[in-house]
Amino acid sequence: ALLCMPNPKRNSRALQSTTMSSYFPRSLYESYPECFLTLLVPGHDTVTGFAPIQNNPGGGTPYGFFPYGSENHFYIWVDINLSANRSQQLLQYLQDGLYLDANTKALTVQIITYNAELHYFCNTQLDFSFATENGGVIRIVSKIQTVNFEMYDTTMSQFRGALEVIYVVCVFVAAYIELKDLVMTKLETGSFKSYFGSYWNYFDLTSIALNLTVVFSWMITYFQYVRTKGSREPLLTSQTHLRHRLGWANQMTSFTMKPQYHVYTSLTNEARWLKLNENENGKSEEFDRVLDTFNEMNFLTDFQVTYMMLNGLNSFFFIIRLLKVCDFQPRMGILTRTIAMAASDLYHFFLLLLLIFMGYSITGHLVFGTTLKQFSRLLDSGYTLFNLMVFGDNSMAQDLFLLIESHGTAMGIVALSFYASYAMLVVLILLNFLLAIIVDAFTCIKESIKETTSLHEEIYQYTQ
Repeated sequence: ALLCMPNPKRNSRALQSTTMSSYFPRSLYESYPECFLTLLVPGHDTVTGFAPIQNNPGGGTPYGFFPYGSENHFYIWVDINLSANRSQQLLQYLQDGLYLDANTKALTVQIITYNAELHYFCNTQLDFSFATENGGVIRIVSKIQTVNFEMYDTTMSQFRGALEVIYVVCVFVAAYIELKDLVMTKLETGSFKSYFGSYWNYFDLTSIALNLTVVFSWMITYFQYVRTKGSREPLLTSQTHLRHRLGWANQMTSFTMKPQYHVYTSLTNEARWLKLNENENGKSEEFDRVLDTFNEMNFLTDFQVTYMMLNGLNSFFFIIRLLKVCDFQPRMGILTRTIAMAASDLYHFFLLLLLIFMGYSITGHLVFGTTLKQFSRLLDSGYTLFNLMVFGDNSMAQDLFLLIESHGTAMGIVALSFYASYAMLVVLILLNFLLAIIVDAFTCIKESIKETTSLHEEIYQYTQ
């Protein structure tokens, strides 16, 4: 596991010139003055504290308590081979050394694990934010992402690869057809105006652009990806390691994950636990390799998230294009034709709904924001009212009615009026208006296509 603490801004509460929040006893400074550097906070004439200097006479540097690398972060490497007792001692060591104390602002914990059965890496990251100025709030953001580097090595994955080849061919064919349509429009009419006059073409171009982006990104990734050949030995041995190459566009990333990294000189030292395993030049190549590995894993998992997000957008645009294709048959295109006929009324309806909804969201936040959690922020207020409107979530009604007991009759009347007017105006009236607009357009379209043949009748006629 890798612990990382960003270098916070300098302030009078915690001295951050060369170490984290460090208030060292004056007696310690008086006993070993050569190992300390006097620190002054800008704007103050008196000494406010002392911090250990990096080049201490004993040699070596406890890097966990000093910024490491160009990012100016404080790193601690927790070796997987530490015993449970030693891990507890290390945690106490960090607390005694003021790495973790009341002035700690943020801490990131990152762990990379490997599932040998499924051949998946898992990147787990926890970001702790200690907002002491806001009443001691601790915010925890977790991110768990998996990534598979062994593609197309099973029968099912090879079948998926065959389907992907078909998909790639279809994408290039669709791009060719759309480009041909665009060129033909230019040759026939002398401009592209008629082509871009149809809103369906915007969906087509966006969908094709996303598809090409996904295809090329995956092809670049795969062809720059090299899997380790040879025997498949267990991961956690001293001889084996996994080496893969994965790149995106102009960024080449070489990913190497070893079973163990010898970052520190020893895991059993009685003192100087964080003494790095340095070479003759004073550099810790092993620790640099650890940081590169974790940074590369973050890049690979973030790339996969972006790739999957683009595929999700592709699926959405595929649905839109499917509706366009279905429009060729009057009965299959009843949905798109209904929406097209009601488009003007729907536009004005949603504009009116947005104005009323925003008004109630602001009102709920201003009136109940200091008393109810559901309205504490403007975003929370809108989320609460949206759930009531769309999903019928009535959980906030009880809290509103309890205001009669806690805040008196006047607040209770305000809460009741707010809830009743919103439920009546938005939930009952406006949503029924929406249904009326759609039903009215559907009725007109239904009347216009009643003389047309159905899809199965057309198929029967073509087969005769």
